[in-house]
Amino acid sequence: LILINYYILTGPVALACWALPGGVGQKVVSQWFKGFCSLLFVQGVQLFILTTLPLVVPSFPNLPTDKFGIVDIFFAQLPRVIVLMAVVQAPKMVGTGATKAIAQAGKVAGGAVVAVGAAAYSIV
Repeated sequence: LILINYYILTGPVALACWALPGGVGQKVVSQWFKGFCSLLFVQGVQLFILTTLPLVVPSFPNLPTDKFGIVDIFFAQLPRVIVLMAVVQAPKMVGTGATKAIAQAGKVAGGAVVAVGAAAYSIV
């Protein structure tokens, strides 16, 4: 959620870079658009997993040999753990990761700064 908000906040700056000369601005907009779309796709997949996988994963039956109920508590929580692990692994299955998304966001911000600096230099 934080990364989507970051992309939304940097969107106007990245789109303003489109008008900069030299093709640098178009590269910044392209990087921003790719990062934003990949982030939306990954979070859409995660949302799909969060909504459908709990319906598919069965609950485990109680074990009659467990006197203290420790194994029953473990098995009662296991489907939730499986769902959360699938959500965490979703970016790797799609081919991206949180660190790649953060690196892409930093690259977009750095490209925007370079593009604005190049435009200011060409004006002067």
